[in-house]
Amino acid sequence: MLTLTSVYITVVMVILVYMTARFVLALHLKNNSIADIGWGAGFVIATWAAWLQSDHDIIPTLALIMAILWGLSLHILQRNAGKAEDWRYEKWRREWGQWFVLRSYLQVFVLQGILLCIIASPAIWLQTADMTRLSWLSVLGISLWLTGFGFEAVADYQLKTFLTAKRIMTKYVTWAYGNTVGTQTTSAKPSSGGGCISLQYP
Repeated sequence: MLTLTSVYITVVMVILVYMTARFVLALHLKNNSIADIGWGAGFVIATWAAWLQSDHDIIPTLALIMAILWGLSLHILQRNAGKAEDWRYEKWRREWGQWFVLRSYLQVFVLQGILLCIIASPAIWLQTADMTRLSWLSVLGISLWLTGFGFEAVADYQLKTFLTAKRIMTKYVTWAYGNTVGTQTTSAKPSSGGGCISLQYP
């Protein structure tokens, strides 16, 4: 008989292997930001591992689909991909010294794996829940998830648009007084004298 405990043990083991593999990759690349980049995909893997043990009914399958959509959105929107190591990890690399490897594994990768399993608990629990058909409570839960996912998608799009516009503006905006902003990521605020901003196009 499928129990939540047995499913959870399997998920924990799978996530441990997943995070360990990412740790080895981080050592090879000398970049612990790999942990953040793999955060979203971890939810997909955790829920998938639980779903494989379920009866594949409608509720477990819907939970898997929602986890996949949310996890992939986190993965796709991860802004550290292809960049140098995050400054926080660089700071720890210097501070931890000879204990860097062990502390990286335990305090970055294993800790993230633990948090991942805790946050994914609702999706994991639904794989063992005795629900074979949709109820009004299921519809309510799906509606709330769609609302939250929609808000998150709009917010991510607005943030991406803002950052893109900011890069363009900071590259081509100059003060009327003749001070070029250049490529600095500073916000432009007129002085008390009412300085104006002019756009210069390439």
